[in-house]
Amino acid sequence: MEWKDYAEYRQEDFLTDDYFSEWVLRPNKENNAFWEEWQQLYPSRQPIITEARKILLSLEYTREEMPAESYDRIWSVIAEEMETAVPVKKRRWPLALAAAMVTGMVAVAAFWLLRSKPVPPVYTSQFGENRTLVLPDSSKVILGPHSSLRLGDFKGVREVWLEGEAYFNVQHTAVSAQPFIVHSRSLDIEVLGTTFNVKNYTGNTQVVLSSGKIALRRQDERLIMKPGDLVEYKEKEEKYLRKEVKPERYASWVEGTLVFEDTPLETVAAEVYHQFGIRLVFRDSSLAKEKFSATLTSADQAVVLAAIKEAFSLELTQGADSTYIFTRK
Repeated sequence: MEWKDYAEYRQEDFLTDDYFSEWVLRPNKENNAFWEEWQQLYPSRQPIITEARKILLSLEYTREEMPAESYDRIWSVIAEEMETAVPVKKRRWPLALAAAMVTGMVAVAAFWLLRSKPVPPVYTSQFGENRTLVLPDSSKVILGPHSSLRLGDFKGVREVWLEGEAYFNVQHTAVSAQPFIVHSRSLDIEVLGTTFNVKNYTGNTQVVLSSGKIALRRQDERLIMKPGDLVEYKEKEEKYLRKEVKPERYASWVEGTLVFEDTPLETVAAEVYHQFGIRLVFRDSSLAKEKFSATLTSADQAVVLAAIKEAFSLELTQGADSTYIFTRK
């Protein structure tokens, strides 16, 4: 990947950046790791990232609804204008003018694309935020921190696309008997009236079924889950891991409780990052492998940091950019 100083990028720059578009529309382990790390380093730029994501996801949705040649023609015009309007190493005022032109063209293209029909919303949540959503069929979703949920039109199959984590309570009535499908990376989760938790922060999709019945579908494969099942699909290895668990432990975050059971501290650190947007660093590499068990109610980042510090008698110091460093005494 070519090095770029994204710290200077504005919304219009992200919209026309290939690597950013690839992350939004075709996420994978590599680009997820890069952009998550970048947002940690530049938290003040997150609102710009969020808005750019919304625009790209809306355009991508509309692309599926219109002839491909129309979409390609619009973006061809934008690309041609950019080539002539964005010179290299120019003074700031021409660059600003070019950026404004690009912004205007993107806005016009978006308006042209979206004017014929309403665009289903994309719901997002910030670090440390659980967001309650009621879908058009009255199904309820608790969207976990640092996550997004895009809706289909719900006129036939009820479809949503998830990035991050969410707890679903899907309604099954005579009126809403159509299948309900959650798209999570390369995995589809087919539902008919049930409650379950889905998480895909790491690139792998983990599904825990609380009640009812669901099927996981990928290409021609179909796997039926029963209540109490945990199934994780490993994207890289292309295989399923299945075991029986207590579902309430995996949905405890909905009530603000975090549960860890013999969890390696390096795994705890990943969970804490997705919940609160802070990074934990362990100076002693062996410390990262230590197992941590705790049930933390009303858990915010201060509660979690204090619990780890006390459990292992550690020194805790705060570094730059929301980084917290644990050291053995």
